[in-house]
Order: sequence, then C-alpha cells, then structure tokens
Amino acid sequence: QQQQQQNAQQQQQQNAQQQQQQNAQQQQQQNAQQQQQQQGGGLTIQVGMWYTPKVDTILGGTAKVTAAAGSLIAGANQANTGSGTGFVFQLASVYKIDKNFDGTQMGDSLNYISPFANNNTAINKTHNAERDSSKADLISLMVDGTKSSGVAGLGWVLKNIKGSQNVAYNSILHTVSSKTFSHECGHNMGLGHDASQGSKGILSNSWGNHFKAEGKGYRTIMAYGKSGYQTRVNLWSGPSVTYKGAATGSSSADAVGTLKQTSIPVSKYR
Repeated sequence: QQQQQQNAQQQQQQNAQQQQQQNAQQQQQQNAQQQQQQQGGGLTIQVGMWYTPKVDTILGGTAKVTAAAGSLIAGANQANTGSGTGFVFQLASVYKIDKNFDGTQMGDSLNYISPFANNNTAINKTHNAERDSSKADLISLMVDGTKSSGVAGLGWVLKNIKGSQNVAYNSILHTVSSKTFSHECGHNMGLGHDASQGSKGILSNSWGNHFKAEGKGYRTIMAYGKSGYQTRVNLWSGPSVTYKGAATGSSSADAVGTLKQTSIPVSKYR
C-alpha cells in the first residue's frame, strides 16, 4: 500500500510539473503573439474575431479560439510592418455567435453578421451591442472550414474613402492562413483583387499585384493566383515595398497607398 501511495504521489507530481510546463509554454506563446499584434506603429484598428459554436468545438474552447485569432492578427501585422502601412491590427475580443455556418455558406454567414443585410432586428441588436462593447472597428467571423465550396473568405468592399461602418464585416474559414484574413480585411478597407482579375477597389490602383523577383513570379496579399504567379507573399502591393529586391507594386497597383488613407476612418469606427 505504501508503494502504491508513493507511486500515486509521484504521478501527481509529474502531472503537476507537466501542467506547469504547458501553462508556461502557453503564456510564452500568448506573450509573443501580443508583441507581434502590437508591432507596426501608428494607428490601431481593433478587430472582433467572431466564431461559430462548431468552430468552438473543433478548436477546443475559448482559449484555443483566442490563440488562433491572435495568430491570424500577428501574421497580418507582419504584413503591415513589412509593407509600412502605418497601422496595426489588434484583437478587440472573441465572440461566439449563436448559429453554425460552414464553408459552403459563406454568403449566408456574412449576411447574418452584417446588420444592413440581416432583417432580424433582435440578432442585429445583439451583434451591434457586442461590437460596441468590444469597440471593434472590423469584424471577422470564423466558420467551419472542414466543409468548403472553394471560397476561403468573403468580405464587403469599402467604396467610400471616408469609411463606412456597414461594410466592416468579413467571413473566413477557421483553417485559413493570416494572408486570407488580411485579404478579407483589405476588402473592408477598400481593396480589390488585381488588374488581371479585374475586381476594382476604392481607387483606380487599390488592388494587389503580380511581380517577379529573382526570376520567379509572386503575388501580393490581394492578388489571385495565376499561371507563373501562384506563390503569395505576406506583403501588400506598393511601389516602395520590396521583396527580394523587387517592388511588390507600382503607381497602378498600390494597396499600401489606399490603406494609409482608409485606415484613418476605419480606426475611428468604434
């Protein structure tokens, strides 16, 4: 019996040590993400990361959702810093909505969280209250990415250079990279896709770009992939933004120029 008690005590001690190590690792990860979230300087745009009950189950609870949201924002801020946008994204809050959507319902999910597109006044009141209390300038909804129609994200495109709070919403699969998250936020801030795709933004040059560096083709955050230009870099297009010595944009493809303008009103939404 004494041996059993000793073994049990040793097991408890080992479990406690393992838990302490896990907690320490999680804290280090959170601290690193917070530092990355705060990089970039200048203006701060608060982002509310919303998610469905199914995503909550898949990821394993609020703490895991918060970590995933922090990772997306940290990656987006690497793009902001590297491109010199003059603003930084910051996590305003995480919020679980009351309805499930998956990747085959991107349009429906976006309409559901956007008050101007949802005629359910009770739902809109709840969503507006959450956005107000968290002071979120932009809202990004993570939906179940285990089912997809091929669309990784969907967001309203800002068409007013002075800003519009109505179009500050986007939906993304919970499985996407920070580049896709940035892409959809880019739409909310007035950016289109690229000259080849033809989806225009708020200004004539408010879109991404395809460029070559060291003989290889690349595309920026907003640009769609095309033959010879499938690799996406974590940078916005701009004539002064470089990757491997090559400019990521030009005077006719200057996402950074647009973001520097629209980030001002967007940062004041809440």
